[in-house]
Amino acid sequence: MKKNLFLPTLLLAAVVMEGCRKEEQAPPTLSVTPSEAVVFEASGGVVVIAVETNQESWKAVSDQAWCRIDVVDGTSFSVTADANESTEARPSAKVTVTAGHGANAPTAVLEVSQKGAAEEKPEPEGKPFGITLSDITSSAVVMKVVPRDAEGMYYFDVISKATLDEHHGGDIGRMMAGMMQEAEKMYGSIGEALANLASTGEQEHTFTRLVSDTEYVAFAAGLGADGAVNTEIASEPFRTAALSDAVTFDVEFTNLYFDGADFTVTPSDDDFTYYCAIRPAFQYGDLSDEELLEQLVAEDGFMIDFYATAGVYEYTNEHVWLTDTGYLVLVFGWADGAPSSGIYRFPFRTLEPDSPPAACTFTVNVTDVTSRSATVGILPSDPTAVYMWDLIAEADYRQYEEDMTRYVTEYVAHYTADIGQLDYNRERGESGNIYSKQLEPGTTYYVWAACIDEYGKPAADVLVSEPFATLPNTESAARVDAVIGKYFDGDDLYGLDPEKYADGRGMAYVQVTFSANEEAAVWYGTLVKEDPSDPTDAISDAEIAETLVAAGTWCPTGKLYWCAWDSEYTVLGVAVGRDDNNGPVLRLRTVFTKEGASPVSEFTEPAVATAQYVYRVPFVRYDASVKAYRAPRTKK
Repeated sequence: MKKNLFLPTLLLAAVVMEGCRKEEQAPPTLSVTPSEAVVFEASGGVVVIAVETNQESWKAVSDQAWCRIDVVDGTSFSVTADANESTEARPSAKVTVTAGHGANAPTAVLEVSQKGAAEEKPEPEGKPFGITLSDITSSAVVMKVVPRDAEGMYYFDVISKATLDEHHGGDIGRMMAGMMQEAEKMYGSIGEALANLASTGEQEHTFTRLVSDTEYVAFAAGLGADGAVNTEIASEPFRTAALSDAVTFDVEFTNLYFDGADFTVTPSDDDFTYYCAIRPAFQYGDLSDEELLEQLVAEDGFMIDFYATAGVYEYTNEHVWLTDTGYLVLVFGWADGAPSSGIYRFPFRTLEPDSPPAACTFTVNVTDVTSRSATVGILPSDPTAVYMWDLIAEADYRQYEEDMTRYVTEYVAHYTADIGQLDYNRERGESGNIYSKQLEPGTTYYVWAACIDEYGKPAADVLVSEPFATLPNTESAARVDAVIGKYFDGDDLYGLDPEKYADGRGMAYVQVTFSANEEAAVWYGTLVKEDPSDPTDAISDAEIAETLVAAGTWCPTGKLYWCAWDSEYTVLGVAVGRDDNNGPVLRLRTVFTKEGASPVSEFTEPAVATAQYVYRVPFVRYDASVKAYRAPRTKK
């Protein structure tokens, strides 16, 4: 049944003068306010719609009997919905407003809907909890819990059915037992765990960040003072809604640059909240929509809540994207901390460099060369070119001299580890790096550079610089010394403070003081327990020094150690001079005996709290491995 409303507008008074010619009529216009969809709650209501037109008359027609149209005045009408007692939503209605007559009469269509009444679930006879679920969307649900015992403690939550089945065998009781055990550890006591997790009385909570189109279980379980479940567990299954396809997006690229683009995102619904991101097409283009949504949510996390927007969004180039590279503008709806629509992909490609990769050359400048360090600067002839570069030792260069393209291809694969990080390691413009204590003394190095495409392949021949050599290795005048001071019986210290010295029972508490001379730029030290099968005496000074620089304590002064009784220990140290050369290696061996321990009456707490190290392991040799000289960058 349709209900029609035809309202003549007030006619404007006209003065007709003899001899005047008929004026040309303006095109018909029509607008309604509000124009967005009208959604009534189950309780019903009235909404007034204003009509603006230059026509003499207009009419409004509803295609559903429950959606009534009534006149307010000559420029507005009302839409009325009575209370909906059914739990099912009303069928959607369309209200069509037409201004004037004829084939060219303008029209406006207003969408009208009404929610169903919340389903009131009576408490089942004998059940400890009544659970009511409402407002289920693709990412949220409202859960109301009414306990039979208003004073009793209980816990309520929602969990995906897949998680419950996979990790807890579908048994909520089993899950609760494990959860409360972990909670007791986390909060320190079962009382604190209950204070933070348990509820009493009637509760209502909106659970957000749920996964769309997924089965969940809402549950409530009573808890005793011991944290154990003490009631029957009430549960209610539900499924979140599928992602909406009612809203679509359009992206218009207004400008393309070698380092990015300007574009405008326009949603079909100005009130719909959404998120927009840019990603390299090579890394993300082959992912399914589901995989892509999951990846973006995992990478951008809570940042999405902050940057999500509504309405038209205009992006201005940030000049951070790479030359001649394919990218995807990715747009998806966002509500209640989760995606609310499918994902839309809009590809674009940045402009090519000013000159072809084969024409790009590099100027290399090497300064501050010492035995183990050097500073390298590099400048491409084309500031828009994208490239990678690093050092290569002469021994490696001789192996790859005839095929540096293969070397660089293998380097890129190794350097980026995950090829998805490639876009964060290609560079543009002037670059440089300080290789601090990373090089070998008396060694010849070259700098290589190559334009790299978006797939990690050299886009032209690899260019190699003139060689440079680090200074030869000579022993530095830098020195480090160590003094083993008084040591005490850990059992005695435990008697003074059982909590602080709990780890020291049955051990010696040793104080070692390191110092270095003025020639030392930095120094390293440690204390190791001797391994009879591989004593430090059998390890060369060069290997000891390399290991200390890589894994020793940097610039130690006063250090405290727990050591085993009647076992050999060695203090090891090395200082590095300002020319990056090592001084002589310090080796100071001793055995800690109870007879040599100082009386606890002489013990004085260190003036500054210092970490106490338990030294029960022998010296671990440095395991050199193949690595890039430059540390790779990763996505933050």
